[in-house]
Amino acid sequence: MKKPFRYRRVQRVRAIEEELAREEFLTSERIARQAEEATQAMQAEIQRAQRELSETRLFRRVPPHELLTAQTTLESLSRTLTEQRRRARDLKTQAETLRASWERARADERALERLEARTAAAWREEQRLAEARALDEVALRPPGDGTPRPDSVLRDPSGGPASSPGRLLADEQGPLHRA
Repeated sequence: MKKPFRYRRVQRVRAIEEELAREEFLTSERIARQAEEATQAMQAEIQRAQRELSETRLFRRVPPHELLTAQTTLESLSRTLTEQRRRARDLKTQAETLRASWERARADERALERLEARTAAAWREEQRLAEARALDEVALRPPGDGTPRPDSVLRDPSGGPASSPGRLLADEQGPLHRA
């Protein structure tokens, strides 16, 4: 028989909290990774546009208003890229904060598991000691008090202990015989 763990409900709640924290962290990490990938893609696109503009200016004469429009667009994209980088960093920081929260929840759950193991071990030891005390009480009872003793099977007919371990008293069979 196993003793029920007193904190079983708390342990279930902690397990749920740990799972929720884990899922929240993984979702946040995925979003941060997507933001970083979008930032890298935007940076590559801006670099490509800058190369094209430079090549266009080298090989043909670009009207000033087109050149001004292209440069304004690139500056706007660069500001957007800077904002996107900041957002990606913030999302990464948020994901790391959620990772720490998940690790704390996981540590709390493990602590309860260790507490349950120690509690179960202590309970088993209490049971073992109680059984040992009960056996000691039976073994230490004086003969003739009416309670059977574990060694009463090993007696010869004269009431003393059997002279050899192979000699047993057989109630139904009559005299002693060798086993």
